[in-house]
Amino acid sequence: MPQPSVRMCAVCRQRRDRATLLRVARLADGGLVIDPRSRLPGRGAWVCRTQACWEPAALRTGLSRGFKARVEADRVETLIRQLRRGLDEGAWNRAQSEPETATAERGVAGDSTMR
Repeated sequence: MPQPSVRMCAVCRQRRDRATLLRVARLADGGLVIDPRSRLPGRGAWVCRTQACWEPAALRTGLSRGFKARVEADRVETLIRQLRRGLDEGAWNRAQSEPETATAERGVAGDSTMR
């Protein structure tokens, strides 16, 4: 039986099954996008699907560490808006407890300009 793919959350630093995390990709222009299929090029960081890991200050610190580069606060706010646009409240709550969510199925991604 194959071992589950394990990744570390960039924010809380806990190791979890990859299916329970969301990948955030950093684009060449410094923009951030949610990468539900884990296929976008560039450096990626994994984040838990818990609200605590998506708090702006914690997320900014964790992503800066994960990307090994400074992440601007406005880019984090845009990323959070992007996630909330893609998930209604019910889906957000399910995303915290279920590995397979509407995010992975629908593909939450914003525009690459991320102003």
